[in-house]
Amino acid sequence: SVQAGLVAELDIHAIYNLVGDQLGTIFPNTDVGIRIYEKPNNLVHFPYVMERGQRIEVEAIPFDDKGIFAQVFRTRQPTLFNKNLAEEVEKLGSYPLPGTDLEKSGLYMPLLVGDEVRGMIDLIDMEHEDAFSDSDVRLLTTLANSMSIALENARLFDESQRLLKETEERNAELSIINSVQAGLVAEL
Repeated sequence: SVQAGLVAELDIHAIYNLVGDQLGTIFPNTDVGIRIYEKPNNLVHFPYVMERGQRIEVEAIPFDDKGIFAQVFRTRQPTLFNKNLAEEVEKLGSYPLPGTDLEKSGLYMPLLVGDEVRGMIDLIDMEHEDAFSDSDVRLLTTLANSMSIALENARLFDESQRLLKETEERNAELSIINSVQAGLVAEL
């Protein structure tokens, strides 16, 4: 059902909401986050964050070489911490996002387009260790791959729309120039 929804959607924010909401349904009692890396400005955006059943807003932060996202960014691999998450977070130089708590278990999945990491999905269990299984990793891998394709399609669609609009504006400008030139020629 998630994949069917992704195929039909070309709005980037609707894709974030669809995937985040569906992951919350598939993994009840689990917090869900989607992070997107904006390469030109070296920022990490958080278009979807659900903690303890509440949707929260998290401001964009500069991307640095520390933390779980940096680990996933470097390895381009799913990262699963089912035990001793506080110790793992400390080793990576990570910290809870402002307005959030530290989790007991975490599954972090890169959003890849080719070899490039465009973002990450994270599933968080605040109460239990050993919250995620190998089948959860496989399921999230499939969903992340589908989401990556849908986001790239939406990005390409937006880019095409922008280029089409620019072309239409240039055509309108050329039409005005041509009519002015035709008027000048008629006056001669």
